[in-house]
Amino acid sequence: MTIVGSRMRSILLLTFICLNSTVSAETLETIVVETEADYSLPDPSLGSTSYSRIEMGQTKLVGAQIGEVLQAIPSAQTISTGADDAYTTVQIRGSNSSQVAVFVDGEPFGDLRNQSVNLSQINLSDIEYIDVYRSNVPAQLSKGSIGGAIDIRTSTGLGNWASIAANNHHGKTVAGGFAVDNHTFSFELKSSPNDFIYRFDNRTPLNSDDDRDVKRKSADAQRQHWLYKTKVNDDISLQFGFDRHDQSLPNVFNQTTFASLFKERFNVTATYDNADDTVTQQKLALVSSSSHYLDENSAIGLAEQDEKTKTNGIRYNLLKEFENRHGLLTLNQSIQYQDFEITVEKGFSKERSGSRTEVDTALEQTFFVSDTLSVTPQLRTSYINDSLAETNRLNHSASFGLRKDFEASSVMANISTGFKTPGFDDLYGDYGLWVGNSDLVDERSLTADLRWDRTFELNSLPASFSIGGYVTEADDLIVTTYDSRGIGHPDNIGQATLMGIEASGDVELSEHTAVSANLTLLSTENTSGVIGTDDALLPNRAPMTANLNVSSRIKEWDLHASIQYQSGGYYDSANLLPIEDNTNLSLAVSRQFGQTNFSIRGKNLLDQQAQAINGFPAPGRQLTLQIKHQF
Repeated sequence: MTIVGSRMRSILLLTFICLNSTVSAETLETIVVETEADYSLPDPSLGSTSYSRIEMGQTKLVGAQIGEVLQAIPSAQTISTGADDAYTTVQIRGSNSSQVAVFVDGEPFGDLRNQSVNLSQINLSDIEYIDVYRSNVPAQLSKGSIGGAIDIRTSTGLGNWASIAANNHHGKTVAGGFAVDNHTFSFELKSSPNDFIYRFDNRTPLNSDDDRDVKRKSADAQRQHWLYKTKVNDDISLQFGFDRHDQSLPNVFNQTTFASLFKERFNVTATYDNADDTVTQQKLALVSSSSHYLDENSAIGLAEQDEKTKTNGIRYNLLKEFENRHGLLTLNQSIQYQDFEITVEKGFSKERSGSRTEVDTALEQTFFVSDTLSVTPQLRTSYINDSLAETNRLNHSASFGLRKDFEASSVMANISTGFKTPGFDDLYGDYGLWVGNSDLVDERSLTADLRWDRTFELNSLPASFSIGGYVTEADDLIVTTYDSRGIGHPDNIGQATLMGIEASGDVELSEHTAVSANLTLLSTENTSGVIGTDDALLPNRAPMTANLNVSSRIKEWDLHASIQYQSGGYYDSANLLPIEDNTNLSLAVSRQFGQTNFSIRGKNLLDQQAQAINGFPAPGRQLTLQIKHQF
């Protein structure tokens, strides 16, 4: 271990020994609220040590992507292929993006193929709040994970509004929402050509003489989103959603040919919510999705590729919460069936079809030992049958949480196990870029974390502070290795140790000014035998991230400034390609004129073209202007 890793272990040990008080309901970020949920479903903070809620709708988010919104949460790091609306995933506490479960309105988002959810397919315009679980996933969500979970909740009515926005990279957005009686409709149409200039090193970083400025349409993206909700009666509601995301994928050698990918997703969800002495919620969801991957000139990969995929699924979910003499008992029963069909016109992959049936049961009991002490054990069982697999999969996980409240503080601790079943890309291959491995076993983890929250007053104004630490031992991680032809092959050869410290706080400096900040320290070690120079740090993990947000209102003007700093890390497992430190400064100004709001936001004002993935730079300075009118 490095000196940093040794110090991290020491700090974690002191944290676990010394913490003895905290708080339960605070604002840790300007847009992050640590609070107990105020709706009919079970309290999400009871079974998860580190739970945060991001409240949406602020004008300071003009031009923001969902990835940068999530980075306001401690230990959440987004990875993108650069540019607006490009392929974006999120890692929590050093996990892989495929190990983070993503839900929209409590329903799993994504498909059987690649379990890394592309966040750029989810729009921000009709999101009411986002719940982020950095530790154990509560029983109310129908899928466990290793790296936590994100539950995105759309609004049931944001009023009648319309907006237009444009940025200096020729991006345009038209969006709107309408609510009449029990009917809510929203849409967003977005074009992101990403026509920006960046410095290209010609793939020779040691030779600066051949570097040049390059202008191209990097990850040209087009998106459309439609959402309709209606309440049939007091118990039954319906939701219809349609999303389409078209994207060109530039290759790292800056050739003029592009691969392209479009994905469509259509879902219908019927919800029956009956609240009496027992909270009962039943959901029936139908999901259909399709994708088309086209690479006519071998811009990416080893040959021309033309592949089409169709996926259909049905899901039934039963969520019940009982009040008993010991406390609260939560039961979540989920049954899901999905089938897929892949047709290959060109490329290495063969035509294939299959299906997967998943039965997931979670049982969670919160015992209120006293008015200030509660314990929450949880058991989760998952049965999976794949039509293409020779054997079925049966997994179990468990967790035990403890919460102690004091007058102005709380202590929360949790120990949990987790698992993740490989997706069809891992099992059966994809796009000719890698072959499958049907012998893969499930990834597993053991996590222990502890957190201390406290509220206080500073100059008679409210303030809060939170600090926590965690240790995760992950086993049987799926790692893809590549042969001399560049073909990848996944294997269960990965073991890793992840440790971290999360600190955050906020304070109101005056009636109109608030400041929030967080700091994350992460130590990772690849213990699978992979040779690395810097203690075998896992690739694409930042050892330190920090966020600072300042919001102020001066008469009719709303001002917001944010700084996101990310330090260190490597692109590769051998730790030979370091990632440059990056500081992202954003400023936003808005003003309300009657029912109309005018906003302008500058992003990446320091013009740092960071590359989360080597060879895919992010845009430089970006200015976005938005006009939004309430009817």
